[in-house]
Amino acid sequence: MKNKNNIRALTGMSQENLALLLQVSRSQIAMFESGKRNLPIQAMEKLALLLTLSQKESTTTETKKATPTQEQEFLQNCIIKNKHQQLLVARKITNFIKKQERIAVLEKMSRLIMQEEKNLKNYDLSLLKYSTTKNQTQPNCNTLLIALQLKKKVLEYEEQLIKEQLKETNSPLTKDKKTK
Repeated sequence: MKNKNNIRALTGMSQENLALLLQVSRSQIAMFESGKRNLPIQAMEKLALLLTLSQKESTTTETKKATPTQEQEFLQNCIIKNKHQQLLVARKITNFIKKQERIAVLEKMSRLIMQEEKNLKNYDLSLLKYSTTKNQTQPNCNTLLIALQLKKKVLEYEEQLIKEQLKETNSPLTKDKKTK
C-alpha cells in the first residue's frame, strides 16, 4: 500500500524506530502500513506532527559547507593516510621481491643438488623435492607483483589529486604550516 512508501520515505525511519517514537508495537506499524488496521489516535496525532515537522525541516535545511580550515585539515589527514598506505604497499613490494629472489636461489640450489643425488640419502632427497614443489605450487607471482605496483600508482595519483584540491582551497592554515 502507499502508506508504507509514503511514511518511510517522509520520515526516513524503520518500522522499529517509528514504533518506538509513536509508542506502539512494530506489528501495529506493519498492519497500518499494509492497510489492515489503523493506529491509535494518540499515535496518529504524533505521526501527523512528525510528518509536518519533517516536511518543514526538509524545506528549510540546507547543507552546511565546511569551513576552509576544516577542509584543509581533512585533506591533510587524507594525505597522511595516503602516505602511510603508500609506505605499506612499498614494503609489501620489497618483501615480495626479496621472497622471490630467495625462492629462485633455493630452486637453483635444489637443481644442483638433485643433479648430484647419488650422494644424498632418500630422506634428504624427499625433503628437497618437497621444498621445490612447495615453491612451484605458489600462485602466479607476477600477477601479485603487478597488482601491488598498480595499487602503488593509484595511491600516488590519489595523492596528487588531494594536493591539487589542497592548493585550490588556499587557506591560511597551509601558509602557517609552511612558515613554521
